[in-house]
Amino acid sequence: MIVTDNFVYIHAPKTGGTFVTAMLEAAAQATPDFHATDLAGLKHAGVRRIPEQFRQLPVVTNRRNVFSHYVSRYYYRWWAVDIHVKQKYDLARVKNDYPSFPDLAFSEYLRFVNHWPYLTQIRPGIRQLLEQRELGFNSWSFARLTQQKPVEFLRDFDEWTDEQLREHFSTTRFLKTESLNNDLVSLLIDSGVSSRNIDFILKNKPVLPNPAERNGKRSWLAQITSRLAAFSGKSRGPVQKKRWQELFTQDDIDFVLHRDRLSFRLFPEMLPGGVRAPGK
Repeated sequence: MIVTDNFVYIHAPKTGGTFVTAMLEAAAQATPDFHATDLAGLKHAGVRRIPEQFRQLPVVTNRRNVFSHYVSRYYYRWWAVDIHVKQKYDLARVKNDYPSFPDLAFSEYLRFVNHWPYLTQIRPGIRQLLEQRELGFNSWSFARLTQQKPVEFLRDFDEWTDEQLREHFSTTRFLKTESLNNDLVSLLIDSGVSSRNIDFILKNKPVLPNPAERNGKRSWLAQITSRLAAFSGKSRGPVQKKRWQELFTQDDIDFVLHRDRLSFRLFPEMLPGGVRAPGK
């Protein structure tokens, strides 16, 4: 979470938030009257964690195409790291359904990560709501980050019209992962930052989290790197990621269209060609 004079930036995982954080800090260094403060311990915190003195500020966050977001999470493989698996999932139940876990094909991963009964860190009442309403992982993550009352919101949003839904988010500004450099520059110019101080953002490449070991101990990011190497069958080098269209079957697409209908109603441009948004 980054606080500036004009807005609070909420870092949504796997949407380019590390890039935005780095660019906001660089913009603050280049612009004496623009300030950006990274709030310690609140990296992926949602709006409920915004300190009281900053809650009057508008909220900015990223939004990414739902299909590519799932692919990014699949390849990042945080869900396969031992510390996360043991803390978040009923591993015995997962292993019963997926004996090869964590070596899952993409379609298997998609259903695993969207099966709420596996989750042990979410309160039973919330798990029941998410499962009964057949809501997706992206929908829960999105609501948790952007809503003061995410459970109530997810319980009710299906009853709203598309216009009511978009009005609900009218004070939240979304930066598109697919055009992040341009969207961030536009945001900063609207915030009064001179374009000549932030031209560098347009040319900057993505900024990735640093998987280096910390304090002599193997960090969870280093574990992910190791998992990626094993997953790709290579000892070094990055996994060759595929475009989402190469991984999704039609059944997978239909599954996500239903589970994450919230995002497609809010951002119908995410829909594959020829598909209409589910909604009122």
